[in-house]
Amino acid sequence: MRPAWPIALCVALAACPGPGASDAGCDASACGPPPRPCSVQTSCLTEGYGRDNPLGECVAGGCAVPDAGIEVDFVVNTSPAYAGFGLPIYAMNTRFVALQAVDGSAVSCAILQALAGDAGAAPNALESSQRFNLIAWDVTPTVGAGGAAFQQPYLNTSTSDGFVVWTELWSGHRDATTGLPTGQRDGWGCFEGLAPLTPADDKRADGGPGRAIEVVMPAPQG
Repeated sequence: MRPAWPIALCVALAACPGPGASDAGCDASACGPPPRPCSVQTSCLTEGYGRDNPLGECVAGGCAVPDAGIEVDFVVNTSPAYAGFGLPIYAMNTRFVALQAVDGSAVSCAILQALAGDAGAAPNALESSQRFNLIAWDVTPTVGAGGAAFQQPYLNTSTSDGFVVWTELWSGHRDATTGLPTGQRDGWGCFEGLAPLTPADDKRADGGPGRAIEVVMPAPQG
């Protein structure tokens, strides 16, 4: 993240005092402009979820924008839980959620489940709650039924010290206007304990394969 001014970077400079003290003598040009105030992540987005890359975040009341985004390979494996599930799956709705909410509290699968873990929950339930910072947002068109592996080979995200994956499978296609899936939400899964995302994970780094993140879905719940 680009550091907020003057708390993060100015205090690291010998001529700059800590928060609450006078900033006399602080080289503001070295510290950068003050962050834009925010109370929700959407205040830090220029074009919106799914279009900004990387996504700006609302941290400690100020907008923090990652210096660069990375691309990873994301795979949702529905075998064996969806074996015999004959209905088509047309969209995969994926969110990478930062481990710290906008208010500074911890984020867990239990918290996300309480908001979005229901067949009738809206496809943008996590975003519309305005409680979280998303580091990745993607609705991927899919083709196939249960038992298949659905892949987003170029998922845009940012580096992160920790995150939670929330992903859903939908019976309807992605809406061309909203970018959200339609139809019935057939199932969802939440995954914790993944390794941090680093610049070395980028598929574009040094021409390497980058990082592949694969999750195995629980049984259909829709």
